[in-house]
Amino acid sequence: MVKLSDNFTLEEMLYSSTAEKRGIKNKVHDTDLVIPNLQKLCKKVLQPVRDHFGAIIVTSGYSNVALSFALGRKLTSEHYMGRAADIVSKNFSNYDIARWIEKNLDFNQLIYEVRKRPNGVKYDWVHVSYRDDKPNKKEVLYSPIGGGYRRGLPDIGQV
Repeated sequence: MVKLSDNFTLEEMLYSSTAEKRGIKNKVHDTDLVIPNLQKLCKKVLQPVRDHFGAIIVTSGYSNVALSFALGRKLTSEHYMGRAADIVSKNFSNYDIARWIEKNLDFNQLIYEVRKRPNGVKYDWVHVSYRDDKPNKKEVLYSPIGGGYRRGLPDIGQV
């Protein structure tokens, strides 16, 4: 087991239910690039979130070529470079986590995403990325149920 920070492992950042369902081996394409990026993401963003909120679940971390294509991602995706993760919490509002990250951490991109399942149940997650090869943009976006992106996080009543 490879530790990326106090409470995050490489295995956690590689796990994907989509990869599992489709038989994709989500193996790192360039360990010299991706592992350090994942370590920085974990130490600078994910670990502080976990320290503050307790357990969070990484629903999507690193995505190799096959997994990126299966998920409809481009190879310019920060997930492919090991710089991004999608996270959720069972104990706290994902919206509150996004707000906390926005106010307290350095990040490149933060997206609060909301979707609706075919059965009508709404679900959400937080996408966050970090890089250290150039200044982080601190871009904050909201992706509502219908898709697309809006600048900034919505007011809680609009979610």
